Parts: sequence; C-alpha cells; structure tokens
Amino acid sequence: MNKIIVYLLLSYVIIILTGCKEKRQEPEYHDREIRVKYDSMAGNLIADTIIYDVIIKNPNPDDIWTEQCLGNLRRDEFVNQLFEAVYDKRANAYDFVTGIKMSPRDLRKFEKTEDFGRDKVGKIQFAEVWYFDAAKLTMEKRILYMILGYEVMGDNSEIIGYKPVFRIYLN
Repeated sequence: MNKIIVYLLLSYVIIILTGCKEKRQEPEYHDREIRVKYDSMAGNLIADTIIYDVIIKNPNPDDIWTEQCLGNLRRDEFVNQLFEAVYDKRANAYDFVTGIKMSPRDLRKFEKTEDFGRDKVGKIQFAEVWYFDAAKLTMEKRILYMILGYEVMGDNSEIIGYKPVFRIYLN
C-alpha cells in the first residue's frame, strides 16, 4: 500500500513540475523545413549544417589578393537586392539575436541607426547543407540562410569586428 502512495505522489509531483512550465515563444527559424526539402537530393548528406563567413568588402585596400578575389563581386547591387526583397515582402528578415521576424518598418528603423550604412556591409555568414555523390564526384550545396554583417569601427577608424544586420532564408 505504501509503494502505491509513494508512486502516486511521485507521479503527481512530476505532472505538476512538467505541466506548469511557461511556454516560450520559439523563433521563426525554418532550418528544419528546408533540410527536409533537400533530403531528396542526390548524394550523401555530408554536412547537415555548416556555417562559415565570407568577406565581401575588402577591409584593407592594400591587400591585393583580397581585392583580386572580390574583383567580380557586385556587392552594392547584391546588398541592395536583399534589402529590397525584404521591403517588397518577397523575403523575410529575422533578428539575429531573437530569431523573430522583422517587419519592413523594423528594418527601415535599423537602417537609420547612426553606426549602420549599407556601404558598411562587409561580411556574409552562410549556413548550408552539403551533399556529396562519391560515384559521380559531384557536390551540391544548398544555402539555408545568410546573415549580413556590417563593419564596426574602433577609435582609430580601423575595423574591429562585424555586427549582424539580419538573417534571411533563401529557397
């Protein structure tokens, strides 16, 4: 009889502790949905999510190699197209920290902040899914999302890092 009472009390405590938690608002990330879409691709999944940065604005004009690497990039056009896609509601921007969708109005407000300018966007962080077909020696990469980063300047007018602008999902 005592075992039954102890079991019932423990069950009651577990139900109380797990059932009374406040539900947290989940950010509107779409990574899982996008991965499912790509699971039908040819090849073996070799990277479920791989994240890396790409410099898209040379922080040092004397760096000839970086200048040459970026020589064919139309950075301003690309950055403008991403912003316009959000303003035209063809794409959604998400706050990097909270994951919450930003309205075009929120983005316009952000653009008016003192330290931001589209001309300062100098880095993109990509999150991708990678597939490799060993038989055909082919590789496919699908972008899940991108995060634009803009330059943060130090007291001596040198770049000390980058701050995120927004996350944007592709495909």
